[in-house]
Amino acid sequence: MSSLNSMVNESDRLELSGNALNSQLQTIQINNQLIRLRSKLWQVLEHLVSNRNQLVTRQSLIDICWNGNSYTGEQGLTHTICHLRRIIKKFGIDARITTIPKRGYVLQDSEPDYQELRNDNVFSYDRAKAANLNNNINPIN
Repeated sequence: MSSLNSMVNESDRLELSGNALNSQLQTIQINNQLIRLRSKLWQVLEHLVSNRNQLVTRQSLIDICWNGNSYTGEQGLTHTICHLRRIIKKFGIDARITTIPKRGYVLQDSEPDYQELRNDNVFSYDRAKAANLNNNINPIN
């Protein structure tokens, strides 16, 4: 596999939290282990990694990965995101896919600290995270 891996162009390689992603082979290399992903898993992951720390809308993922077919894409995307989260957790990848309700997803390289100061009160909760992301991230269509 290493000889095949060496034949791949550098432009076909992405990185997620120090783990090499290979677009041509649809693999993630984690500690000298290659994990091959199914096509839809790979397409969604590749798009999220290419647009890390930015909101990627559900519709853009459906358009790209399911050719705009909302009927199969809605359920397929939800299942795919769930499966990607399991892979991230199982292999200890220091990344997180955050859901922005009714809008899309944000891939972040590590668990961010969502504590903020507002009106002299410290609060942390998904609403704070979502409000911050909704206000500061432009959608990728």
